[in-house]
Amino acid sequence: MHKKTFWLLGLLILSCWWLWHRRSGATYHTAADRAALVNRIWIDHLPQGETDKIHLFALLDRRQRVGLFEHTSAWEGEFAGFEWRFRATNDDRLQLRFPQTNQTATVVWDVRPCNERGFDLCLTMRGNPRGPQRWYSRKEWVFTAPAELQVWRDRLHKRAF
Repeated sequence: MHKKTFWLLGLLILSCWWLWHRRSGATYHTAADRAALVNRIWIDHLPQGETDKIHLFALLDRRQRVGLFEHTSAWEGEFAGFEWRFRATNDDRLQLRFPQTNQTATVVWDVRPCNERGFDLCLTMRGNPRGPQRWYSRKEWVFTAPAELQVWRDRLHKRAF
C-alpha cells in the first residue's frame, strides 16, 4: 500500500509541475537553439527603399556579451546597445541591461525554422523593450565579429537602393 501511495504522490507532483510549467509559458532550449539566436542579424522586414526604416537586433557572444537594437534607414536611425545574459541554462529568458539608462528587461525568446516572407528563421521575443515581438533572419546571416555586423547592416540597406 505504501508503494502505491508513493507512486501516486510522485505522479501528482509531476502533474502539478507540468501544469505550472505549461501555464508559465516556459520553454527549454538546446545549445543549437541558442546558437541560432546569437551572432546573427535579425530584422522585422527587408527595406523597400532607402528611407524605409527597419528594426535590427543582434546579440554578440564573444569576450563580452553585448547586443544592439536599431531602427534605421540608409540615411538615419537610432540605436541602443546593451549587455545580455541567459537567465539560466536551457532557459527561454534573456536578461538585458542598457548601460546608458541602467534599464533592465527580461525577454522570453523562441527561435524556430520558418518559411515566412523569404526568411529561414523566425524569432519571437515577448517583453521586448525595443522594437517588435516578431523577427526574421536567414541561415547565412551570421557574424563572428562586430566588424562583420557592420558589413551585414550595410548590405541590408544597399538592397534598398
